[in-house]
Amino acid sequence: MQSGGQGSGGQDSGGQNSGGLVATAFFGGTYDETLQLARQARDYLAFVDPVRAEDRPLPQLIVARESCRMTARLTRAMAWIMAMRAVHQGELDLAEALGEDFDLGRDRVCLAQPSDLAVLPLGFRKIVEDCDRLYRRVARLGEMARREGIPRDATPNGAR
Repeated sequence: MQSGGQGSGGQDSGGQNSGGLVATAFFGGTYDETLQLARQARDYLAFVDPVRAEDRPLPQLIVARESCRMTARLTRAMAWIMAMRAVHQGELDLAEALGEDFDLGRDRVCLAQPSDLAVLPLGFRKIVEDCDRLYRRVARLGEMARREGIPRDATPNGAR
């Protein structure tokens, strides 16, 4: 799992106690990774044209489906990251941030793993797989947060 600059012992790269799941350095790195994947996907689809519809209609349909799934994965992961930042900054209630609206583990569309990706060009398939890994990693963080809560020192005023 990427730690985005977070060292061992719950300390960020500045040596301060990060407070666990909502460490600013971690979420900054994950946010940047999410944004980078969104740009990669856009650039690939806009400039590389992975499959021309007139040549191969089924792979083009799979590209369209996976493009939608990538968009959903990236936007939902970004929303979760931003919700955790808002909790960290005291702008959002922890219970709301850990509620169903931000529960990535419940989204069957984003968690689906189709068996027909092998027909896609390797470059596009790699972006799809990277988005899937990022989404699942953020979903696991959400599950951990719901199961264990967020440490008291990670939120303003020690709120829980």
